[in-house]
Formats: sequence, structure tokens, C-alpha cells
Amino acid sequence: MDDKQLNEILRNAAQKLGTSADQLKEMALNGNLEKQINNSIDGPSQEIKKMLNDPETARKLLSTPEAQEVMKWLNQRNNGK
Repeated sequence: MDDKQLNEILRNAAQKLGTSADQLKEMALNGNLEKQINNSIDGPSQEIKKMLNDPETARKLLSTPEAQEVMKWLNQRNNGK
């Protein structure tokens, strides 16, 4: 996944969470993403929260190629690579 694709994913997710892509990226890097989801009151955020609370649904969501790429990118950023 290149930066353009990652930014598009972040932009779409941020729009659904009611924040900016830059803020979402910063929250993910700082470990505050769950807080944003928990504090959000709009419908899509509550749906995301429900999905993440259901182990089977969360497993399916996190096993998608897009989620794997985002997690890989976050791990690289957190490890300074």
C-alpha cells in the first residue's frame, strides 16, 4: 500500500468518525483511536465500536488486506522504520 492509498483510507475513516485524516492518523499513532470511537456519537462510529466489540466481526474486519496494510504501516511508524 502506498501513501496515497493509505491517505484515502484514513480520509474515508476520518469522515465517518467526524474528524480529519491528520487527526485520525495522530490518534492512531498515539494510541487514542479507541477514545475517539468511544467519544463519537454518530451512527458509523457506533457501528465500528460494535464491530470491534464482537470478536468474530473484529477478526474478519482486521483480516482484510486494507486493515493489514494499515496495521503494518502503524507498526512501522511506531518502530521508527
